[in-house]
Amino acid sequence: SFGREARLVSTEGDRAREIYHSNWALVSADPHFFERPELLDAAQRIAAPPGFRIWTDDFSSLFAVLK
Repeated sequence: SFGREARLVSTEGDRAREIYHSNWALVSADPHFFERPELLDAAQRIAAPPGFRIWTDDFSSLFAVLK
């Protein structure tokens, strides 16, 4: 809706070193940001499901996200 690119980056955990699994959503107005070498293989494109309604001041339903 705002012309931003979004990518998902997931990291593996390592219990022995107390490093925990995490997921990060990166959002940028600059599409070239995701061309950085460290993001090329790590960042997966996020696509909104068909018919997904974006959140606004008048609409913010957690039920739609949890489906």
